[in-house]
Amino acid sequence: MNDEQNPYRAPQSAVDDRADGQGTGPITDIVQYRKAMIPLWIKVFGWLFLVFGALMPVLFIVSLITGSPVTLNIFGFVYHGPPLALPAMLLCLVFAALSVAAFGLLFAKDWGVKVCLVVGYLCLAMALTSTVVSVLNGVFFLRLEILFLVPYLWKLHKMSAKWHA
Repeated sequence: MNDEQNPYRAPQSAVDDRADGQGTGPITDIVQYRKAMIPLWIKVFGWLFLVFGALMPVLFIVSLITGSPVTLNIFGFVYHGPPLALPAMLLCLVFAALSVAAFGLLFAKDWGVKVCLVVGYLCLAMALTSTVVSVLNGVFFLRLEILFLVPYLWKLHKMSAKWHA
């Protein structure tokens, strides 16, 4: 049968559809370009947050089974007690947000940088709040996380314009 007689031809597409994943279509190029923009130190912290986010449900299940309290500490907020209490759930939500943001950035999702910026500013606010609370309690304790969050947010802002280019 001739192509001119068949009106139902497959549409032409620039999207890479090779099963072996070795193609160089536009989507593959964009993902590789985005991954190349991420500095090594952000990748290392991103993978740490992914691992901690994945282990968080395990921690809660083990704590519920054994009846032992959980201890959570992030950005100056510390909790020690039963796993189903509201403060534990809120801190677990912060870990989950960090894990989702890390996933979006490490796997070069379209929404990755935006979510990382939102979560990054939330974490910076938490670290600054815990520093202010320590000063109000008469002890100056500067959270070291701030020293990582500021360059992290600065780098994300620089990457943001190129991320969607």
